[in-house]
Amino acid sequence: MRFSIFIALAAVLMLVSGCDKTAAADKGKWIAKIDNSTVFEKDFDAFLAVTLESSGVPRDQIAMYKNNASIKQKVLDDYISKFLIVRKAEADKFFDTRDAKEFMALAMQNIKFEYYIRKKMLEYIPEATTQEIDFYYQQQKAALEKQYGIRTLDDKVRAQLANLIKMQRVQKKLAQVTDDLKSSAVIKRNKEAIGEPNIEFSTQDPNAAIPTPAPR
Repeated sequence: MRFSIFIALAAVLMLVSGCDKTAAADKGKWIAKIDNSTVFEKDFDAFLAVTLESSGVPRDQIAMYKNNASIKQKVLDDYISKFLIVRKAEADKFFDTRDAKEFMALAMQNIKFEYYIRKKMLEYIPEATTQEIDFYYQQQKAALEKQYGIRTLDDKVRAQLANLIKMQRVQKKLAQVTDDLKSSAVIKRNKEAIGEPNIEFSTQDPNAAIPTPAPR
């Protein structure tokens, strides 16, 4: 699952407003200094992890990417750019407008949703086993070759399929949780305001694409 860039931007907003308020001793080495502001190791590591995850890097590979100097330099450049733009926007009182506040409120709702999914589902839903990955590959081999040119099940493809299987499990769990919450909530829809549906739209089990190997 690729997490929204809103999360990365939220990290910048928090760091812009508070990167110097915690004692340096609690945040490790300094990573960069921007005028009178200091970016510390602890804060940058958190931003780096969020950026990598939101870019689609599998969670089990984030530690490896975090140790790559070239990637760290690129992410730091990206952070500095965002930092400067956000700081200027705050100085210009840009976020004090009604439109900005409404947008930020909606963005925060998305951030809370995605953070909840990460902490309550991603961390507790089991990873795909080797057997499940092998079985999935064999079942989808023709489609994978046709659509993506994948002809062999190497380590990179295994990691991608493992991530795909887990994300589909997350989607299935999310659908179950959502259905349970909807069943216990009182929900009214104003069809006059929304309008009547005029196209066919169907959903399917998000986990249906995952063939399940027979137990041995």
